[in-house]
Amino acid sequence: MNLKIKNQIELIHHSEIVQLFFGLLKSLIVSENFAQNDKRLAFNSSERISVNINRRLVLMLNPNALALMINDEEMEKIPEIPFLKKEAFKNQTPATLVYFKYEDIIDNLEILQLIWLKSCHDYLPLQTNSPYRNHHIDELYNIATNDDLLETYLNTQWEENIGDKNEKLKIMKYSIAIQ
Repeated sequence: MNLKIKNQIELIHHSEIVQLFFGLLKSLIVSENFAQNDKRLAFNSSERISVNINRRLVLMLNPNALALMINDEEMEKIPEIPFLKKEAFKNQTPATLVYFKYEDIIDNLEILQLIWLKSCHDYLPLQTNSPYRNHHIDELYNIATNDDLLETYLNTQWEENIGDKNEKLKIMKYSIAIQ
């Protein structure tokens, strides 16, 4: 288990959002038939878990938001969906990294996933490798493509975060009393 990734997942506090993030990543991998060693991809984990295609950040998860790269022309299809902020990419295909609250992503998942996948697909031919590949973490690819591994990360997280220390002590005392 990669402790850096585990720690990032623990900061999220919502297993369904972590599952959503890796589900989106899996849909990208499958739709574009990405191999684990594809040089256009770079998956990283630092203050956030991020996915880069070529030079562009296309998917990001942090404790406060989930961000998707969306082509500017596609933005007009989602004017009613609230977002936290936008960061425009100025080079090559005009696109924006749009930060959403978790609940807004979940409520609008079908349309957001479709336009996000299209935006990623449109950006693919522009370069042949990612300069961020030297920071790539293969384990993120493995988590996205292996549901059992994702469950392992999630189960470890929730087992260790049952509650505050007092709650853990109560459980330990109760277990000892039963024996």
